[in-house]
Formats: sequence, C-alpha cells, structure tokens
Amino acid sequence: TLATALPGLPDAPAEALWALRTQEPAQRAAIQVILDRALDPLAGLATYPDDALFTSEEQAILQLLDAEPAAPSPPPRGAVTGIVKVTRHCNLRCTYCHDWRVGRDAAMPFEVLARAMKWLCGSGARTVNVVLHGGEPSLIGPTGMIRLLALQARYRTAGARVVTRMQTNGARLTDDMIDALLRFGVRASVSLDGPP
Repeated sequence: TLATALPGLPDAPAEALWALRTQEPAQRAAIQVILDRALDPLAGLATYPDDALFTSEEQAILQLLDAEPAAPSPPPRGAVTGIVKVTRHCNLRCTYCHDWRVGRDAAMPFEVLARAMKWLCGSGARTVNVVLHGGEPSLIGPTGMIRLLALQARYRTAGARVVTRMQTNGARLTDDMIDALLRFGVRASVSLDGPP
C-alpha cells in the first residue's frame, strides 16, 4: 500500500509522488531514482553512474567482475557474516595491539574488496553482515566508505538486507564520516579498551 511504500510522508505529498511514479516511463524512472535515494540510500547508490564513484582503473576491474560467469546460485540461507579488514593501517600505536601494519600491502586492494563484496552480497543470504575491521577502518574516510557501500549496492541479491558495522578507535570520526555512517545506517562500535 501507499502508506507502507512511503512511510512518514503526509498523505497529500505521498499521493502526488505516487501519481508521478505511475506516469510515462522516463518520469517513472526518474521518480524511482528519487525514491530509492530517499527511502533506501544503499539502493540509491546503485543509481549513480560508475564514473561518479570509481576511477577508470576501478571501473575496468568492475567490468571484468561483472563479465565473469555467474556462480551457481547457493541455497538460500538466513545470514552470512564477513569480517573485512579494509586496511591494516592505524592512526594509533596501542601497546597491546599487534594488528596494525605499515607499508604498501597494508590496505586491501580495490579488486579484493570488490570481489569480497560480490561474494558476500551475492551469497543468497537474506541478511548480509559486513564487519569492517582493521587496523583502523575509518582511515578509508567518508569517500572510501561510500565507495565500499556502492559495491554492496551493486552486488547485493534482490531482497537481501545488508548490515554494515565498523569497529573503530573513534579518533577519526570526523563530522563527514559520521554523516556518511548515519546516512547509510552503518553501525560503529568504538573500542575504549586500553592505554596507548
């Protein structure tokens, strides 16, 4: 029904939007993009052109991944969880932690990240849990976070719910990063567990 399709909107604007959605195909497609971006921000990311989110090198990788034969459909499952270490870099050097690294191989390459999101989000699970870990995952910044979420949107199975969580030391939670986390429903857990 209209009430469940557009929750929280007063009846008159909701009716007007719904009427526009049923118009000619070009209008209908444009309204669907607006609704996706407003009501399901993750689905909304899939409405942006690749060149708005990814470099030309990354777009080439995505084209190769998209051209690969589809894996056999796995049996439906309730949930799958992946702990994704997007980087081993860390902005702190806590004495008890040995999980951080420096150097060129300390950040997950784009192709590995894209393949991980394709595998997790295309797993056939009704709920996909992605736990961002590290090092310090907030070091990818708000742009890196949005690009990671765009990969989730690109590869998630229809009807699947993707829940993204981030384990962070909190030191790099800038206003822009917090805005990105809130907009896309990323849940952050802050570690306060020891001396520097």
